[in-house]
Amino acid sequence: MIIDSHGHYTTTPAPLGVYREAQKAALKLDPAHIGTKGVIAISDDQIRESLEANQLQLQKQRGTDVTLFGYNISVHWCLKAAEILDKQYGISAEVVDLYSLSPLDRDGIRKSVSKTHRAVIAEEDEAPVGVGSEVIAIINEECFFELDAAPVRVHSALVPQPYNHTLEKAAIPDHEDVVKAVLKLFGKA
Repeated sequence: MIIDSHGHYTTTPAPLGVYREAQKAALKLDPAHIGTKGVIAISDDQIRESLEANQLQLQKQRGTDVTLFGYNISVHWCLKAAEILDKQYGISAEVVDLYSLSPLDRDGIRKSVSKTHRAVIAEEDEAPVGVGSEVIAIINEECFFELDAAPVRVHSALVPQPYNHTLEKAAIPDHEDVVKAVLKLFGKA
């Protein structure tokens, strides 16, 4: 099933939480698609095992100061934010694409945060229903004492998603919001 969570015809974010919660479901986004298109596989145990055997996240860019986690369109925000952070502020950001949302790569999340000691999770979803909540839970449970600052989420405003372009831009985050979140972590905001 292909989901376009931010296409030309609709601005409503994809209900990824619905698919993530489906029993025996494996949710794997296809990074080959440009923009926010992803492939969701509702699968049996055999496909789940093959997912677990593979790498469940893709490291898009190496960094040492902060880890930026994203999926779908937010990976692009993170990459653009990492470029700005490096050029304008001298902050080296590692960008991680959460390629599989179910199951999440707990070990990969832990390794990256243990290396950089700071984390920002960017997503198009609203905070209460987004994957970022689970990523922060993993960080807090498994590498709390590795952190130099509390993890920060960048997410959509908790409002009905508007269809007006100007209001949509105000409700949905972008790379500038990711930059602001990182600067907040470093006390430069």
